[in-house]
Amino acid sequence: MTNFLIRHFVKSTDLQDPLVRDRYGYLGATVGVLVNLLLFVLKLTVGLLINSISVTADAFNNLSDMASSVVTMLGFKLASLPADEDHPYGHGRLEYFSGLIVSVLVMYVGIQFFATSIKRIINPSPLEFQWVPIILLMISILAKVWISIFNQKIGDKINSSALKASALDARGDVLISSTVIVGLLFSHFTAIEIDGYVGLFVAIMIIKTAFDLIKETIHPLLGAPVSEELIIQMDDILLSHPEVFGIHDTVTHNYGPNTTFASTHVEVRDDISLIEIHDIIDELEIRVKEELGIELVIHMDPVHMSDEKMVVMVQHLREELLKVDGVHSLHDLRLRDDSTRFIADLVASSDANEERVIADAERIIRQHKLIPQLNFEFSNIMRHEKVKVRNENNETNL
Repeated sequence: MTNFLIRHFVKSTDLQDPLVRDRYGYLGATVGVLVNLLLFVLKLTVGLLINSISVTADAFNNLSDMASSVVTMLGFKLASLPADEDHPYGHGRLEYFSGLIVSVLVMYVGIQFFATSIKRIINPSPLEFQWVPIILLMISILAKVWISIFNQKIGDKINSSALKASALDARGDVLISSTVIVGLLFSHFTAIEIDGYVGLFVAIMIIKTAFDLIKETIHPLLGAPVSEELIIQMDDILLSHPEVFGIHDTVTHNYGPNTTFASTHVEVRDDISLIEIHDIIDELEIRVKEELGIELVIHMDPVHMSDEKMVVMVQHLREELLKVDGVHSLHDLRLRDDSTRFIADLVASSDANEERVIADAERIIRQHKLIPQLNFEFSNIMRHEKVKVRNENNETNL
């Protein structure tokens, strides 16, 4: 069914095309509206017929899911608006806001039915048991299993936090409906009234799901980094060029699922012409844009390659500095002032003390008498991506 809907309503697999991505999003949201509306009517009818607060709570949970799908659809529509003077990077983050609104709606429903379930526990009322509602709820479970798989597949395909949130919510609904069925059967065969307690459990599950959704959707709004997989792919492209010897200080900015800006430093040999390295950097920036959709800006850092003695000295210096406790990595070992002064950027562990790390590094330099003077620039690993360098086998490591 999923492939059938995609084939007939999306009609393309080119996810680099924003219109295709929007069609995926609209399809997921539309299916969510239709399925949840049907389940709401079904469960509300059953809940009223048998006077069950747990079934009614589950029904209104589906109504909130339908509203969530409407918000998701609106979010995709607004997020697709083009960039303007006030928002030069587009409106892609509005999709994250739609996911956050969905999460708040789910939380509201859970809190409302938590209070209602407490009242039912205090003032219980008998249920009118029927087998038809049980069968209908089982059909509802099957529908929710499918829509969870459907939204997860589309959400993964287009990297949509809103659709992934809907998939997570649907999986929670499966557990909720299953619990309602167990409660109805238990009350019927034991004559013990637990409808209010089951409703309370359902409400708690709704609240927990909403809390998880809020964390999931607010994460990118607070400046979460792009996926590690995407960074690895970008690093692989950069390091595949024979004139790039290392990468460090990568910074990413996310303005929506398909709008990523990045800057990074690449190490290149110091004896190459400016025109040649400029052409190489342009080539790499264009390739990253075409293959990954990332707007990349590259800063060039020269590496001493023309003087063999200097290469040996820098390598020895690197090995000694990496022995300092707290130093995670280092880069930009630069020669200044006619070979009398080096500058090195130390990247320390998040819990390292800056003064102690620099003092230890300077002590090692003095003990080994490597160079007359070494100046350090200190930074914390929490503000830097991993440093990657190419080894003799053309592989990369920290």
